[in-house]
Amino acid sequence: MLPDKSLHIGKAPSNALWALQGSPRLLNNGRNVVAESIKRDQLGTDIWRGANYRTAAGITLAGTMLIVRTFDKLTLDELAALMLHMGCVGALNADGGGSSYMWPLEMGWGRRLGAALVVKKGEVKFMGKLIAICDGHGMETPGKRTPMLPDGKVMKENEFNRDVAKLLDVHLRRCGFRTLLVAPTDVDTPLSVRTALANKEKADFYISIHANAYGSGGFNSVRGIETYHYPGSTKGKAAAEILHRHLIAGTALPNRGVKEANFEVLRETTMPAVLVEAGFMTNAQDSALLLSDAYRTECAEELARGICELYGVAYVRPAVTEPAETMSDLISIRVNGKLLGLKGTLANGVTTVPVRAVAEALGLKVAWDGVTRTIDLEK
Repeated sequence: MLPDKSLHIGKAPSNALWALQGSPRLLNNGRNVVAESIKRDQLGTDIWRGANYRTAAGITLAGTMLIVRTFDKLTLDELAALMLHMGCVGALNADGGGSSYMWPLEMGWGRRLGAALVVKKGEVKFMGKLIAICDGHGMETPGKRTPMLPDGKVMKENEFNRDVAKLLDVHLRRCGFRTLLVAPTDVDTPLSVRTALANKEKADFYISIHANAYGSGGFNSVRGIETYHYPGSTKGKAAAEILHRHLIAGTALPNRGVKEANFEVLRETTMPAVLVEAGFMTNAQDSALLLSDAYRTECAEELARGICELYGVAYVRPAVTEPAETMSDLISIRVNGKLLGLKGTLANGVTTVPVRAVAEALGLKVAWDGVTRTIDLEK
């Protein structure tokens, strides 16, 4: 680093753990800065014009570093959108004529460096909120399962809880949160151990995921979603209302409301806590949904969207990975002049686009009715 604060190829700051240089810069504080970076660095058209196979590096709000290589030709703006959707707040293009590399120590310098991501000693801060994720009960907890299903099997409640918890963990980390799995094994971890761990690690929020049950002796007509917070907890109630709204909008199951309860995971945690009951194992319709990968995926996404809203964080959609042989059928989507990070497909004359991504870019609300398999778009 020279006195004018500029970096040079081959020489990292003396207090750097490591650095990666490249150009142009793609994202700065979550904002696309491709155009201004190209202008500043006076890059040639051979670097920035058109689409190409790309490599890039980025850092998420939680401090996770990502190195990305694309299997499709992208423009730099598309690459920036991809890094943003993967949860990066800072990113730079790593393509170039042999000048893109990492270095661990000082090696002198050559020509002026356009842009760099530098991790310095004593300056790595994990700013993302810490979310404690609890998959209710254990795999062998007595009684926590469906009645006998038509195929002669049963679903254990923890099969649903655990899948949703794992998916939620991935969503939240992609969006810049830190996560804490308070019951990471199939063992029925005592509730006191779960809450004590969340308290010890000073989690910012606690989410407990469950499937409900009513009565005994078989299936019955009681169904729907209900969400709980501790009595008198203002922050818990606010969080429960947000998460419940997202679950109802995304799943279209009957709305059984937001309720108070003296559950141990709500009472013994020192941070706002919410417990969700995502459907009844004792209802035939609900149990069919609880068994399905699609419903588990939907529940995890809606919970992630709710937690993002709770903390004012943009929900980052997962990057779409397509088989190499279908890349030629992918199409870019531009809404009001802005490219989306997700792509559509063109096959046999039929164009398919991601409804939620397009609708949200147009400012519309999206709801999914899992019973009638209908997508509702509203202003």
